[in-house]
Amino acid sequence: MNSSAGRHQIERHSIRSNQVNFSPDKLLQISIPVFSSVFQLEIERLVTAAFIQNNLGKSAREQAEQTLLRALGLENWQPPEPLTYTRPSRDAFAAGRLDPEHFKPKYAGLEAHIRATGSFTKLEDLLAINERGTQPDYAESGLAVINSKHVANGEVRLNDDNRMAVAGSSALKIKQGDVLMNGTGVGTIGRVAPFLHDAKALPDNHVTVLRPKAGLIDPVYLSVYLNSLAGQYQVNKWLRGSSGQIELYPNDIAQFLVWIAPTEVQQAIRKAVDDAYAAKRNATKLLDAARRAVETAIEQSEAAALAWLDKTVAALNQPVAGALAPCDHPPTPEPDHDPQTTPTPGTPPEGLARNAPGRGQSARGVSLAGARLHAELDGAGTRAGGAGASGNPAQSAVDSTRPLDATRELATAAGSLTYTEVSERLAVNIVHCLDDLLDANPEDIAFTPDWIRDLHRRLAGELFPEWGGRFRTTDVQVGTHLPPPAHAVAVEVSNFCLDLQERMRHLSNAEAIADLLAWVDWRFQWIHPFKDFNGRVGRILLVALAYKLGLPPVDPAADEDKSGYFAALRAADAGDLLRLRELWLARLET
Repeated sequence: MNSSAGRHQIERHSIRSNQVNFSPDKLLQISIPVFSSVFQLEIERLVTAAFIQNNLGKSAREQAEQTLLRALGLENWQPPEPLTYTRPSRDAFAAGRLDPEHFKPKYAGLEAHIRATGSFTKLEDLLAINERGTQPDYAESGLAVINSKHVANGEVRLNDDNRMAVAGSSALKIKQGDVLMNGTGVGTIGRVAPFLHDAKALPDNHVTVLRPKAGLIDPVYLSVYLNSLAGQYQVNKWLRGSSGQIELYPNDIAQFLVWIAPTEVQQAIRKAVDDAYAAKRNATKLLDAARRAVETAIEQSEAAALAWLDKTVAALNQPVAGALAPCDHPPTPEPDHDPQTTPTPGTPPEGLARNAPGRGQSARGVSLAGARLHAELDGAGTRAGGAGASGNPAQSAVDSTRPLDATRELATAAGSLTYTEVSERLAVNIVHCLDDLLDANPEDIAFTPDWIRDLHRRLAGELFPEWGGRFRTTDVQVGTHLPPPAHAVAVEVSNFCLDLQERMRHLSNAEAIADLLAWVDWRFQWIHPFKDFNGRVGRILLVALAYKLGLPPVDPAADEDKSGYFAALRAADAGDLLRLRELWLARLET
């Protein structure tokens, strides 16, 4: 519908009066080309990848604000909000304000908190320019105009929706590194975004341009600060007018108090926003590629469209979280990863459904070693360079999946326990999980991110209630492998589920099932969604997947040649799943 052919038909069937209307009955008259399932799947993958990139950008922006609030001490700050408050008349006359909203105690409380940091200044001291735009002289060509609807929280939209205008030599122009703030309108006033585009643009008379002085403050950090609670409280304090027309004037914006964060905090926030901008740009490119591929298929052929897609997607040279290819993220390989499962009901190919476990059957068929499920893949070893439980420093160096402050003794809800003692308690929980799993109807098992979190909670929540069942909130290193950053974990797991569901639709023989299990075995540990015990959770999920597919009992922890398994995982990291597939074929045959 968004292709040129679709838009042309929509315009053709639209009714034009005072405004353009498109009735539902006209929608039924639009001709839709029906392409092969292969081509449709390619388009679906592109759109899914764009959706994921968009979510990654959103998560990165949220992470930037959380970094700021934690550093400023506002993450759990409670503002003073008494039922009544008074101010002497001299304060009102000194401020030139008679509106009670301006004097709310919560605003004074926020300013006191900022002043207490000892590192703050008024916004006017940081700016070279603090000026509103003017009414544009619209034209067919010129510079793009930025109005209030183009300034979203953290993002300036610059696309075909922007009208053009001509500008004189003295007109205020927006350039890269400026910070834009909406100055009018209920629901839009006070929204802030950094202008990260290469092109110049023009602000209309509802947008204020804030241009920081060089070297005083990072403009991206400033935009995040102004969009945060610290900035928005001050927006509400300083705005003027009634509900019919509210305004935030440059002179009032100049009075905002700004916390000058340490350089490392500003840099961390800048990086998160840059990542968000890059992800959003990638999402736009992917959607545009999908649209143009459909147009090429209509105008030329599917073959031409697929050939064009091959070149275009390769040129993008970006990760799309598994939506375009089975192994599109080649990270630095280390033998600690194995992945998760999120299956859907399916009928296994003939010859693999024999001796499938039935409801009520116990967890036997999975060894107790399987109940412990390869502790070395969870982080049982120390960090790189130390000796782990195996006594082999070299092995332990690649088996560590915990942050650099990990120790051999863990603080748990049951007191301080060694990792061995923790493993023994977890083994009991794993057996209970497997028994419950095999007692359930396979069709009733719903593999979702929530189900995965609940599995981890049942496994580790009793000993580690603070993080059991929750995706990790810190970045970790697995040997030399760097899993996705913490802010991207939820999106990665969600995409993993969507990708797995699509793969489940195309199982036709034993080789296809082995391909699926190999991919699942690798991908979950590549994501490494939890602070610890990812290996155990991943293997329970593999057992669950086999059970749901009606396969015979499969013990993912039964391989005697661990080095061969680790080597297969390293190869998978590098984009080659063949060795892991062969291991799974052997497991299924036995």
